[in-house]
Amino acid sequence: MTDRERLEKAKEMAKNYQVEYDSGHPMFLDEDDIELLNWLIQQAEHVVGLERKLSINTNNMRQLQKENERYKQALEKIVNQAGINKEIDLELWKMAREALEGKTE
Repeated sequence: MTDRERLEKAKEMAKNYQVEYDSGHPMFLDEDDIELLNWLIQQAEHVVGLERKLSINTNNMRQLQKENERYKQALEKIVNQAGINKEIDLELWKMAREALEGKTE
């Protein structure tokens, strides 16, 4: 059974149990129902783990974006300072300009 089929079965099971509960009938879980509930718990735990990883990756991405912005500003300053007769190493200026243009060796 695929995960999608299991999810649909779980939805149907929940709906059926709600109908039984509302009508006052006793509810019993068979082995398949228990297995399905365990699968749902595993899926929920997996989602929690993925959400935690997403949060960590999002924070890392934000930090890298800030770091990249600082590097970009530094490179722009190097390129701009060289353009107004400030003493700056020509090779350093070329590397900064190429980095800003996205050229790498």
